[in-house]
Amino acid sequence: MKTTSVTRLKNNLSAQLKEVASGETILITDRRKPVASLQPLVHGDLADDWSGLSARGIVSPPQKSLVMGRFLKCPRGESRDDLTRAILEEREAR
Repeated sequence: MKTTSVTRLKNNLSAQLKEVASGETILITDRRKPVASLQPLVHGDLADDWSGLSARGIVSPPQKSLVMGRFLKCPRGESRDDLTRAILEEREAR
């Protein structure tokens, strides 16, 4: 198993994800203490999760494919408050 720090992971994420996709497991450390591991998905894991959610009625498959051009032309909502101000107000309320 390969070991890498959080900093190295952030700086080389794409390369490290390619290693994981090819079967490598990577132990991630923060200040030399193990905090997580990245490992490849077992084939079918994600599909099984989605099919289980679909069977319970939590999600449903798309009825047709997304046409990106139409999606990007959709009108955007208007906001009365600046997002940053709203976040700061929420933080102050805590």
